[in-house]
Amino acid sequence: MKTEFRHMGTATAVATAMAILAVLAFGVARSEAYVYWADGSADQISRAENDGSGVKANFLWRTVESPPTLTIDSGPQGPTSNSFPTFGFTAQAGSTVTCSVDQGTPSFGPCSTSTTHVPGALADGVWNFRVKAVNGLGGESNLDREFTVDTVAPDTIIDSHPPALTLNQLVGFEFHSTETGSYFQCRFDDGDWLLCSSPVNTYVNEGPQVFQVRATDGAGNVDPTPASFSFTSDRTGPDATIDSGPEGTIDTDEATFTFSSGESPVQFRCRMDDGDEQDCVSPKTFTGLTNGDHVFEVYAVDQLGNPGLVSETRNFTVNKQVIVDPDPPSNAFSFGRLKLNRKQGSATLQVKTPGAGTVFLVGSPTVAPGLKTVKAKATVVIPVKAKGKAAKTLKKKGKVTLALKVRFTPTGGEVRIKTKTVKLVRSRPRK
Repeated sequence: MKTEFRHMGTATAVATAMAILAVLAFGVARSEAYVYWADGSADQISRAENDGSGVKANFLWRTVESPPTLTIDSGPQGPTSNSFPTFGFTAQAGSTVTCSVDQGTPSFGPCSTSTTHVPGALADGVWNFRVKAVNGLGGESNLDREFTVDTVAPDTIIDSHPPALTLNQLVGFEFHSTETGSYFQCRFDDGDWLLCSSPVNTYVNEGPQVFQVRATDGAGNVDPTPASFSFTSDRTGPDATIDSGPEGTIDTDEATFTFSSGESPVQFRCRMDDGDEQDCVSPKTFTGLTNGDHVFEVYAVDQLGNPGLVSETRNFTVNKQVIVDPDPPSNAFSFGRLKLNRKQGSATLQVKTPGAGTVFLVGSPTVAPGLKTVKAKATVVIPVKAKGKAAKTLKKKGKVTLALKVRFTPTGGEVRIKTKTVKLVRSRPRK
């Protein structure tokens, strides 16, 4: 509470009365020229000369209440996702309280002396909460708080990530939010959401992985559809299995092996005995093997370059009996006509033999094998068909060149091999 003096006459009298306020206190005070005393019933201060003469009752006084105490105790300040916010406040007892929730133009109305709720859902944007308290004698206090309603969730975007298939154990991700000021949470697979920031670099286990990241904006809105990326960390080489091929002792100098892997796609590497490793496909045929013990070995390499840790081997022995004929049969065969089948993209090749024996078109990654047996001098027809990459090239480009290897083994005679290059043509269907 404070006391104000209102002079009924001169400004000098007001100044004098205010100067003696500290000692007045509803009693008697004295200056060099006057004596002052308070008359509470008349709501005024009287004055007289020091000798008691010249009494004047012309200094009114009254009390004015100080502004009431007022505090905002709770409620949003800054961004909030709550479109129905509640504000708590404390006003001095006996005060009349009014509130306004507006976007620039106050509109005060009665509100509780402790809390107030907005009348309805607030639209996204900047708002003001204002509270006013007025006491019984006109003292007034005003407070306001600005806040922003934001109910729109951010979107999370992954900017960089490892390849979908990687041999790396350490992987990295970069990401951002469509709303600045957002913070992020990350997880792998079904793990816990943990706070993170871009970039994230971490070691992962081997196998399939799913990385997820979600953003939360300053108002607390969480991205309902976290950004996700699936990948596989592969650091283990594939297996290789020999499915068929000679075992034990064989009476021929030729051996064919088939093999496979539980992983796909893979590249196979083969070796016979102490020879050089070479890329190979199943089936793989070796010819001209000498009598004695042999070892075939194969392993697989996956598309990331991981080699199989263990190769598959097969041991066998060649024991080919060679019968010497004092007059061995002729093996001087020759090629005849090549007839193209343009509709199917294949061909037939005539092979003229000097006598009985077998005609073998040796298979390869690009040529399908073929075998014919003759009992006497004859002309046989061997089908010529492309396979593998050559078949794909023929289908795509309409032509392909094949290198043929034909082996004639006369009955009781020595093997003879001849090669021939042919071009297959496939007509394109009319539209």
